[in-house]
Amino acid sequence: MIWIKAQNGESLLQVNQLLMKGKKIEGIIHWHPMQKWSEIVGKYESAERAQEVLDDIFCTMEESKGHFVTYTMPAQ
Repeated sequence: MIWIKAQNGESLLQVNQLLMKGKKIEGIIHWHPMQKWSEIVGKYESAERAQEVLDDIFCTMEESKGHFVTYTMPAQ
């Protein structure tokens, strides 16, 4: 389970999945066949930077020893 503090600092979200959509990273909060509840947790200057952030989130999760992981989206 991962808790993400959104880039704008206005949301703290428990997300089930993270998707990269171009320059944006979207946190999936709930997914149902008829509906998806999600929020953009970060927007970056390039798709390459968004990929770097997603890779950093993955490394943070891999290194975690507990059930809960927290991550603050970088400003840039």
